[in-house]
Amino acid sequence: MSQPETFDTDVFRTRVVEQPHEDRVYVERTQWNEQAILARNAELRKLEQRKMEWGRQVASIPEIALPALVREYPDIRSNDRVARGRALHRALLAHPEWLVVEKGKL
Repeated sequence: MSQPETFDTDVFRTRVVEQPHEDRVYVERTQWNEQAILARNAELRKLEQRKMEWGRQVASIPEIALPALVREYPDIRSNDRVARGRALHRALLAHPEWLVVEKGKL
């Protein structure tokens, strides 16, 4: 196995690993601040919230998760806001770690 090459950007780290015995090249993308985002979401869920405030965000989704999210819920890119809202609601219920508000208040 050859040494992996690593490329860093502001948000993502990309590792390229060549596997000659498989005749393949693998690419792994990670987001350096993904765990920080999820930890912040957990802290915000602990705060008391009596009502849904107009400016309060509902979720904070790590950017690295967006391509998989769009593949799984293609209606998220819909021009129909009702379909888009339903798809996002299903996605948030499936991934409670992204929620900033408690799941029961969503």
